[in-house]
Amino acid sequence: ANEYFDLNPLQKHELDMRLDRLLIWHRYEQLPEYAAFLGTAIKKAQPGLKRDDIVWFVDGFKARYRVIVNRGAADAAEILATLAPEQITALQKRWDKDNRKFASENELDGSLEKRKRARLKKTLSQMVDWAGSLTYEQEQKIEVLLDAIPLIEHLRHADRIRRQQEFLQLLKLRTNRQEFQPKLHAWLLDWERGRTPEFERLSNEVYAKRIQFYLAVD
Repeated sequence: ANEYFDLNPLQKHELDMRLDRLLIWHRYEQLPEYAAFLGTAIKKAQPGLKRDDIVWFVDGFKARYRVIVNRGAADAAEILATLAPEQITALQKRWDKDNRKFASENELDGSLEKRKRARLKKTLSQMVDWAGSLTYEQEQKIEVLLDAIPLIEHLRHADRIRRQQEFLQLLKLRTNRQEFQPKLHAWLLDWERGRTPEFERLSNEVYAKRIQFYLAVD
């Protein structure tokens, strides 16, 4: 939070207190539930993944995200309400840096082949994190399987910027607690709302093909 907003000492103290409360609740209420969720996921995966298992797992992550938003959005609104104009400027500068990094890592200004290689590099890194080292033959198979999935990073980049602009518009309401808090809560919960029809269509296609990809890799 400090990296994005350059918080002053009073804001840091207020954030620490509110975050401590959130983390205490999270430790005692959420972590045991996460352990049970992951334990079930392991049992589902052991005999071999099925499509329904992956959908269940993704939906489980989304549900747990909503629980945290519902718990923490009011505190977030209180902290954000204290931002000064220069802190919002600091946020925009940090976003510009993040957006340039995203574009660079995904080779958005490069050729189709460069973009595919960037995606393959990230995917192989993810697979190694999950499954350990891969053989050359496995890497080659993953590259072939991945090629069937449409590239979507350019649309993700545009949607990131759209969401950032929505957030800046929201911050204009920050001193009006009654209006700002529910709108922030809704913005955090429904992060897929407002996508372009092209991005919505391609996201659904990529999601379905990603599931097939993970099943094939498994």
